[in-house]
Amino acid sequence: MEPLSAGIERHSQPPNRPRGFLKGKEKSFMKTLKESLSGNYFAGVRGKLAKIGIKRVGVNLLVFLFMLGFTLYAFRGYMVGGVVGEDYIWGGDGMAHVYKVAELTAYMKRGIYVDWSDMWYLGYHPYHFYSPLSYVIYAGIAYLVGDVGLGIRIGVASSFLMSMVGMYLVAWEIIGRFRLRAVYKHLICIVASIYYSYHPYPVNFLTFVNDLPAAFAFSFFPFAFYLYLRSLRGQRLANCVGCAVFLALSFLAHPHPGFFAALAMGLHLVLRSLLLRKILKSSIIKEFMSTLGAGLLFLGLIAFWIIPYYYESGILAQTRGYEWTIPIASVEPSRFFDPSMKSGWSPAYLGLLALSLLTAGLNNRKRIPENLIYIIMLTASAYMALGVHAPLSSLNPLLHVGVYPDRAIILAVFCLACGLASAGGSLFEKLDNMRLPLKRKLLIMGLCTVYLLSTIVDSSSASPSIGLSKPQPSFNDVCYFIRAQGDGDGRVLFIGPDAPLYSYSPALTGRGLAGGYYLQGSKIAYWTEYCRYFALKRNETAFALNKYKEYNVEYIVVDRRFLDLVNPLTRAGALQVVYENSGYIVYRYLGHEGIIQSPPPSIFIIGNEYPASVVKGVLEDKKSGFTVTVGRSPYVDDYSPEELLSHDVLVLYSFTYHDKAAA
Repeated sequence: MEPLSAGIERHSQPPNRPRGFLKGKEKSFMKTLKESLSGNYFAGVRGKLAKIGIKRVGVNLLVFLFMLGFTLYAFRGYMVGGVVGEDYIWGGDGMAHVYKVAELTAYMKRGIYVDWSDMWYLGYHPYHFYSPLSYVIYAGIAYLVGDVGLGIRIGVASSFLMSMVGMYLVAWEIIGRFRLRAVYKHLICIVASIYYSYHPYPVNFLTFVNDLPAAFAFSFFPFAFYLYLRSLRGQRLANCVGCAVFLALSFLAHPHPGFFAALAMGLHLVLRSLLLRKILKSSIIKEFMSTLGAGLLFLGLIAFWIIPYYYESGILAQTRGYEWTIPIASVEPSRFFDPSMKSGWSPAYLGLLALSLLTAGLNNRKRIPENLIYIIMLTASAYMALGVHAPLSSLNPLLHVGVYPDRAIILAVFCLACGLASAGGSLFEKLDNMRLPLKRKLLIMGLCTVYLLSTIVDSSSASPSIGLSKPQPSFNDVCYFIRAQGDGDGRVLFIGPDAPLYSYSPALTGRGLAGGYYLQGSKIAYWTEYCRYFALKRNETAFALNKYKEYNVEYIVVDRRFLDLVNPLTRAGALQVVYENSGYIVYRYLGHEGIIQSPPPSIFIIGNEYPASVVKGVLEDKKSGFTVTVGRSPYVDDYSPEELLSHDVLVLYSFTYHDKAAA
């Protein structure tokens, strides 16, 4: 929104007067001076400023109402009733995130606000995944509205509205001082906000892939950059602190957008120092120090999360399989310019009209440095997104820090949105200040307005399609059957392709889940994935069954498309069919013993200290599932018959006795 101070500065400037205006008008001047001293003059000024403030508030309110209306239009597919899991679901990775929100909400309803659940991160190390920040926000909304699904829908829609507001503020900060009419500024800022918030990449990532924690990361990103720009202009402590806080919030909601936000600030600061010659060296030093202070505060705020992640990175690298996914996650250069790349898993089309507008903005020579900043930032972000397809890919920083290259598309979208604001402002500024006949000027400005609006039509940002997925009744029926079997400590193992959906099963079955929806993340995740697919594929039946017993598996739910995998288990007589429907077959694992099991066999050794310790070491080295205990005395008759009979096996080696008859 346009800051009130901008309007005050512009309207409070004295009107242009011809030279010698005060000559011969001393009486008028004295009259004005008397009114000033009496307070009447300043009262009039205050009245004018009040009117200006009311006008600004009214315009800002209209802009916000437009954003709200656009968000409601975009999320019309979210306006459904029913219960999540039964009447609708989130596709992609969504249900795995929904379960964490449901788990946290259930704790909050019981009055437990700080606790740990074995299923909170499906038993995995939390530092291998997202921090709980986004889940806490979703759960807080769900707690207030009394429904998990409704709370998440409100949270996702609100994050898009926040993204629009944040990007609008960034765009206004970029063109706020351009010599341009306010109506054009509002138009340009609205276009930039729609382009960033509803570009196909964030829309698909948040509502098709359904990486729900990233929703708030994308919305905090522009607020952090806005406060960074404000800190450059004023170097105020509040702006620096606010920048660090929003940057930390973005990182803790999802580390990749937070990382890209920090990268954008660093790039902008360097390019600004190099390209804007009007900046004094003293100002550059101040800007660098303020940004450095914000960066240090940001690192301090996320230290509690990033330090454990650093120490766990070795285990993560062993299990995530990052190397073989790099080519898949690298963007081919043609996808940035191919209009058919507006949908799918990772839409990369940036918009030919938007890119052409960046070059059109260079026609305003006064604004060339500002436009070049965002063009270079866009080029750098696109280079990172190319991954292994980039020239000199060994220089690509994302390949060295473990970030999937296609995630940099959001940075490219943000930089292009900033470039749209700068280039659009430059173009309109030049045209608005040209001396042309009124009709011709109106025609040119109208054509430029259509051109500007076409950028969001070309990129499909103006027509988002956001909805929910239909539930899977066969999956729900399986879960309800397992719940009907009563309480128990046995876990459920799913064999099939819909791993994120399976992660929601504990909310329906009331049973723990063996494994999770990620192969990457921990060694137990790796072994679970191995035992439910690779071990069965390789006929390593005995190994798989032992692992199922170790993971306390009681029910194995198999997608009918994967029945060939469990044939070795059924031939071994380890499984019993207990339920079937059109999509799944439920087996009971006959080797399940439960967590409460009979104690292992006990071996008791009586002998002198050294020989007894040797025997104990040999037996324990066998690792056969029994306990070994060395007696307190080498004398056999020091023990009562009851004590000796309490063990399963008695070993007498290098022993002695006090009384032979008693021994």
